[in-house]
Amino acid sequence: MPLGPPTKLGPGVPGGTVVQPIASWVYSNNPAIADPGASFWRANNVVLPDAGILALSVTDNTAVNRSGILLSTVIAGKSHLLFTDITSGASADFLIISSTNNGTWFLYGISPQNVVGTFNNGDICALSISTAAPVATQAEILAPVPNVQNSTIMTPDDIRKNFMYGVPTTNYLGQTLTDDNIRFHIDSATDWLERELQISIRQRYWQQERHDYVSTDYFNFGTIRLFHVPVLQVTQYLVIYPDTGQTTAFPLDWVQMDAEGLTGEIQLVPGVGSANAFIIGMGNTLLPMIFKTSDYLPDLFKISYISGFPNNKVPTNILQVIGKKTVIDILIQVSYALLGQGVVGQGLSIDGMSQNVQKLPFIYLGQIQMLQKQIDAEVSTLRSFYSGLRMTVA
Repeated sequence: MPLGPPTKLGPGVPGGTVVQPIASWVYSNNPAIADPGASFWRANNVVLPDAGILALSVTDNTAVNRSGILLSTVIAGKSHLLFTDITSGASADFLIISSTNNGTWFLYGISPQNVVGTFNNGDICALSISTAAPVATQAEILAPVPNVQNSTIMTPDDIRKNFMYGVPTTNYLGQTLTDDNIRFHIDSATDWLERELQISIRQRYWQQERHDYVSTDYFNFGTIRLFHVPVLQVTQYLVIYPDTGQTTAFPLDWVQMDAEGLTGEIQLVPGVGSANAFIIGMGNTLLPMIFKTSDYLPDLFKISYISGFPNNKVPTNILQVIGKKTVIDILIQVSYALLGQGVVGQGLSIDGMSQNVQKLPFIYLGQIQMLQKQIDAEVSTLRSFYSGLRMTVA
């Protein structure tokens, strides 16, 4: 038996999308909450607007087990079960409050949103599942203020133990290179490498970064490429409707990206936790319609996010470059501190008009040149890797 036409969400789902029925079940007017029996569904009150509990068999009226799709798509507090009586035309929209898997049947706590008509005992009912769409508002939605860990990514002890073995840090006056001195050079080297690679190494927060609406990208699961990588966490996703001035915040569990956020590309998959958009078969058409006539609008989206690497998870090859760059800067300072540079002895002969000048060598010149050569090679490799990721994802 055909499942019937797509079901439009009722008033209980503001701005709801249109979804296809997934299967059919048989309605039972027995209000006892227990296993309803294979292929049946029922509520704890025959007056469905007053019901608070719903029992649903895992098998539909064709004896197909639907537990997989029910487990993956029904989200407490977000999902709606939408029943349409194929015989009488009655419809019911239930918001799911809680969900319990009892093996052969599901027990749902429900909040009836919209019930129209009468469901008759034994009638076959098509079931659709949807997640409530975001609600628009004209009030300003402020960006969240996250806790961003942007402290120095290496410690002075890391530099001393791993990169400065055997290098004295106290000059002839007894002055010692302090932790603050070393930390300054670490931060300077980190900033330098971020500019060279065009990535965020330390965590940084970008508040309501603007992005354009391009219809072809939007209907490719809302694809947007953020400006700063790696993307660690998206904290807010807003769309501004210029014709009404309304702002809508998309649910953050819709936002999907690659595991490490290195491409900077994010997409919207409604109702995730689940991939229910694919299971239902509607694909990216579950995204809310923004504009039907405009293919491009500037600055329609405002996205707030954190870029950078997770705490204590900066790649070792990046730490290597930062450490070596830090040591170069420190060795220059140490060279000056241990032995003053410039003229330390001078002789002059009047008759022969000869002059002799003695200078001290730059004691760490060889090490500095070696480190710089290593840095140049390693930065070239890193630049190819991170630039390549951004260029190959289109």
